[in-house]
Amino acid sequence: MPTMVPGADAATGYSAAPAGAARSPGTTGPLVSGQPFGPRYQILRVLGAGGMGVVYQAWDGELGVAVALKVIRPEVLHDPDSAGEVERRFKRELVLARQVTHKNVVRIHDLGEVDGIKYLTMPFVEGENLAAVLKRQGKLALPQALLIARQVASGLAAAHEVGVVHRDLKPENIMLEADGDALIMDFGISRSVSGTGTATQLGAVLGTLEYMAPEQAQGQQVDQRADIYSFGLVIYDMIVGRQRLAGRENPMSEMLSRMAAGSPSVRTVDPNVPEPLDRILSRCLATSPDARYGTAAELLRDLEALTPDGHAIRPVVPLPGAPAGVPRKTVALAGGAILLLLGAGVGWVLMNRDSSAPAGPREPVSVLVANFENRANDEQFDGLLEQALAVGIEGTSFVTAFPRRDALRIARELDPGKTLNEEVARLVARREG
Repeated sequence: MPTMVPGADAATGYSAAPAGAARSPGTTGPLVSGQPFGPRYQILRVLGAGGMGVVYQAWDGELGVAVALKVIRPEVLHDPDSAGEVERRFKRELVLARQVTHKNVVRIHDLGEVDGIKYLTMPFVEGENLAAVLKRQGKLALPQALLIARQVASGLAAAHEVGVVHRDLKPENIMLEADGDALIMDFGISRSVSGTGTATQLGAVLGTLEYMAPEQAQGQQVDQRADIYSFGLVIYDMIVGRQRLAGRENPMSEMLSRMAAGSPSVRTVDPNVPEPLDRILSRCLATSPDARYGTAAELLRDLEALTPDGHAIRPVVPLPGAPAGVPRKTVALAGGAILLLLGAGVGWVLMNRDSSAPAGPREPVSVLVANFENRANDEQFDGLLEQALAVGIEGTSFVTAFPRRDALRIARELDPGKTLNEEVARLVARREG
């Protein structure tokens, strides 16, 4: 897999390139491999270059780790017409990205200047961006697409919660780590919904046309619902590929078509896409912001209500109302205990039913017990319910518990580094039949 780092953004025109890729003269920027950069960093190699800046892999001698180091080309700062705006975006990227603390958002470490060269540092990430994956594969399998969508929605919800709007969400700005985790990157043209400045004024059209919300393209002031629209297009492309861009003369014509006629249902491209997922995308891609999801958290809840293959999970019947004042986590834990008792009770009834009653031959049924979420803040409960429920299941004559050791091994093969949560357990169960 190519080594990539977060580097592409509309503010600088960066385009992170695979390690070792050939580059034309002049793309190495102001620094060269092996060169010290101030007392702290040593440049290792160029990772990506654009018209206004360059991204390097560098060694941070103070922390003893590799980092991605993004610099502004000195010649850009010599142009008074662009220097001020480029510097503002550099600082904005640092300030806004630092406000978002989430595992699915790339953090910015520092902003500095060495010998007149301004720079940002970020974690060095092994992997590739979503655009590269789509270019290679065309589209993704639904379970993989929905897994990425949930992670990105979670990171986006964290950004929106602190008032940060990305404004340039696209496959190039979604990094996929080697272990499959998705990271949102490049907040270079982001803004705070309560902020001010050039980029927040009406008439300032910033972003990428292929993924731009209608109101953003019209130069109107935007909020988090513009990100939701862009994200809807990203999910659309993950599911059916970038077919909506095929045959278009240019990105502008595709955007104008979306503005005039709306985005077609994803099922017009692939009728096999489940209707619940289609409804989610249609709401994301509504032309009017008022008809979209109001928050990314709301969108995330609907995505989490889908099975890995995009169908709606059967609604869960709520437990009887808890007495007033009982904490929510207590009710959730009690729900797990009630399920355990019911399972054990059913097993006892089945074992002790009238043995004289005729019973036909039964095909054994294997049940996989997923991990329970321990909300009791007490480590002694970790794994307790899973083990007890498996024992209760084994007490019946025609139901067996799928071995957890085998389930964990298969889960690691399907999704390395993940626990046996409900989503992964479903994937294991489907694979094992």
